[in-house]
Amino acid sequence: MKAKRFFALILFGLLVFGFNRVSFSQEKFFEQTDVRTFDEGKFIPGEIIVKFKEGVSHDKIRQVNEHHGASTLSVHPRGQFMRLRTPQNKSVEEMVANYSANPNVEYAEPNYIVQALFSPNDPYYSYQWHL
Repeated sequence: MKAKRFFALILFGLLVFGFNRVSFSQEKFFEQTDVRTFDEGKFIPGEIIVKFKEGVSHDKIRQVNEHHGASTLSVHPRGQFMRLRTPQNKSVEEMVANYSANPNVEYAEPNYIVQALFSPNDPYYSYQWHL
């Protein structure tokens, strides 16, 4: 029993202090990606976020995306919003306007880049994996 506790404690220590050295930030991704602005906000070109209204079928969503020439990059597991790749011949602004005009769409917006305004002055902040 003591060996299991000791092993669990060692594993926990490795996880806490090991992940402290691993960076999950996307800074490198954004440094290498062309970033544009839309309504004073930075966004990733060629990507939009769309949330369809509740009750819209997957078939209808597929039809709308095909109609606009968008391809699905990811779907959020909670809710019907998705990250879409826009066609190269259409601007993000144009695609946002097209999706926003659809009665099945709750909202459409560019894939904005957000940043924290500050870091807490907590000396153990860097050890908190979820922040």
